Amino acid sequence: MQIYDIAIAPGVPRQLDAVGDYFYFYSGNAGGADSSIKLQGRASGLQIMLMPGQSYKLPPGTSETTWIMTNRVGGGTIIGSVIIGNGGIDDNRVTGSVEVIDGGLNRTLGNGAFASSKGLTPATSTNNVGIQIFNNGSTKNVIVEQVQVMSNAASGVFILRVDNVALGSPVAAVSKLAGGADSAIANLRSQEGTVWSGKTIAQIGWNTAFQNVAFTPKEPIVLPPGYGLSVTDGIVVAHSSWVNFEHYEQ
Repeated sequence: MQIYDIAIAPGVPRQLDAVGDYFYFYSGNAGGADSSIKLQGRASGLQIMLMPGQSYKLPPGTSETTWIMTNRVGGGTIIGSVIIGNGGIDDNRVTGSVEVIDGGLNRTLGNGAFASSKGLTPATSTNNVGIQIFNNGSTKNVIVEQVQVMSNAASGVFILRVDNVALGSPVAAVSKLAGGADSAIANLRSQEGTVWSGKTIAQIGWNTAFQNVAFTPKEPIVLPPGYGLSVTDGIVVAHSSWVNFEHYEQ
């Protein structure tokens, strides 16, 4: 048995020359897109679809020397690993997404994880701050894992709201992969105001200036296309506020 690292770009078959009768798609991630592959065997004529965590053993007396893997959907480059050899492996790990094992590394490598930050100082003491992450796409969800807030005011409360109203001044969320492309769907937005719409999902208090407070929900917050998560401060005073979002898309 031998393990091989793979990167299968859309439309570019990946060929592995390895002798064996057993193929195990050990892990694979395409940045939140479908990570299934089409597996072909040149000598055996094998043609099968596999998802991460699945394996296939050729019929008795059959072996293969050349395995060809194709990105079945083509939504993003599949980063992962496969095991090829003779025999088979019993895998008793708890089933689930590959991120449970790799801590989300493959999602970052596939340019599917993002971190973004924005700050705002109201122009007048009659306004307060609204900072928002908004899903400007049409198909994928934005999954928010953590929100961090900070202010230069001595104390106050930040209110988190979900809504389908986009705030102003959009900028793209930044990839966690250095040099990776910015998000094509998640905008970070900010706006001054006094009255905010949306349903309150959480409130975060602070009692020290420049105190960085994190909100990490037990389950992530999911923003379908056309929805956003806004962070507004509950005090009306000319002070600065900053918000950090961590999210991925699928």
